[in-house]
Amino acid sequence: MEAKSGNKTRYRPVITVRMAGDNVFFGPGVAMLLKELVSTGTMKDACRISKISYSKAWKILNTAEKELGFPLVHRLHGGKNGGGCIVTEQGKELMRVYSEVDRQIKEYAQKLFENMNSQE
Repeated sequence: MEAKSGNKTRYRPVITVRMAGDNVFFGPGVAMLLKELVSTGTMKDACRISKISYSKAWKILNTAEKELGFPLVHRLHGGKNGGGCIVTEQGKELMRVYSEVDRQIKEYAQKLFENMNSQE
């Protein structure tokens, strides 16, 4: 199977990294949601940008927090200035680690794929 360039298709591996305990609880969707929460500060805006329903977003965050044993976000309830969400320091660290592991795994898979193709 030869990888081709130019106007022909170049093949590549597609890898999705997820974290699991008893159940899968963290992957690209949760990572994107947290990234958007950092940017916007509101669940509503983070959901809109991430294309995740509001109820699903809270469900996946609650599941991840239960599996991890620590909060990913601080919930700021409404009031004079409105509510919002702030990603915790532990949440930010998890995002950093997940992003780095994801990058390294995908890079390694690409190298493996290229090495196997060059042997044929």
